[in-house]
Amino acid sequence: MYTEEVGAKRRERITSILWGVFFSALTVLCVVGIVASDHVDWGFGGWAWRVAGTLVLGAAAAGSFLPDWNLSGGSSLELSRTDVPADFDGFMSTYDCEPRLAAAVQSLKQGDPGPAHAMFHTSREGAWGIRFVLVRLALDRYVATWNALAKDGMMDGLVTRTHGDPLWLLVRGLDRGQAGRSVDFEEAERRDPADPTPSVLRLYAMRARAEREAYHAPPSEQEAMRARGRAAAGPAYLHALSLAPELFEAHEQMLHLLSPGAYGSDAHALDLARRAAASAPPGTDQAFLPAYAHYVIYASLPETQADPARPSRATYFQWPGVAEEVAVACARSFDAPSYVPTHRTLRLLHIAAVMHYASGDLPRLRGELARAGPSFDPDLWVPVAGIYPAKAFADARKRVNLA
Repeated sequence: MYTEEVGAKRRERITSILWGVFFSALTVLCVVGIVASDHVDWGFGGWAWRVAGTLVLGAAAAGSFLPDWNLSGGSSLELSRTDVPADFDGFMSTYDCEPRLAAAVQSLKQGDPGPAHAMFHTSREGAWGIRFVLVRLALDRYVATWNALAKDGMMDGLVTRTHGDPLWLLVRGLDRGQAGRSVDFEEAERRDPADPTPSVLRLYAMRARAEREAYHAPPSEQEAMRARGRAAAGPAYLHALSLAPELFEAHEQMLHLLSPGAYGSDAHALDLARRAAASAPPGTDQAFLPAYAHYVIYASLPETQADPARPSRATYFQWPGVAEEVAVACARSFDAPSYVPTHRTLRLLHIAAVMHYASGDLPRLRGELARAGPSFDPDLWVPVAGIYPAKAFADARKRVNLA
């Protein structure tokens, strides 16, 4: 998203380049002057001030052209998928507003990875999911602000200086290639065999390829392609669950891979979500998975009905049992008396709110938005609003008198 800050940085960079051109021209003129002049009466002092002046001008020219690429300084472009739209000034993304992550996110934005690094290494049994989120945030909010041309070298340097710290190995692995850099994931696993995060990141990295293959594969090859994809994703999913059986992020990523827009179908996604939720006690995020599956399916549907066997996005929540299963999942998850908020809660509340908004369930919509408070993530509202998520969010709040 283009912001005033981005524009200011661009103007600053252009100005710096223009100064570089100016100082370069002066340097060339000085060199030509020195070469063409009569040197007989200069003496040591004459030579010294002329050469020194030329070197200073050359250094100024070089400095004007060089980008700011130190690790803590950011880059000329700062883009974020969760920047707050101007018409929602004061509303933040769910990660920004989540108390458990706020300090780490803010420090990453300011070029200081220290708090995120400390949280990563103290999040273990019972909190492995935070590691997955922190890897993504470190990539999106920290590494993404580096100078694009120098980023690979800077990332390698950071991994080397930290002696292969698992956080930076995982960040580099996710950043390199659409399927991830497997050697980095493997090294992170060797350093911390109990951590399921590398396996979850493998699933996450597969999603872009899965969606691309599902879109481009000829109809005659789609079923075979989907079967190969499901088989390829299985080992990473099972390995993650063997280390953390109730890890929501593992189920979440596999659910996306089994969705109609990737390697599966409505039935594949719902079957996985229902089986995972059936073994989850009430008051857990995992109990929400059937509703999450409906959200993923809803997002994959066309605007108008093209297949008689599948609804359109406009009619999905009118199909028998859909809205009811969403409501039951909410009741078993964050609406249960035993529920304790997690780092995912705000995000799940918004996902539920999108479905309640689409189905017209205003009482539940008001409940989720009221609990979500001053948070907003445009990405989560895209399925119900396309390119106008902020507009849909504003309308949702207005409908339930929260505007």
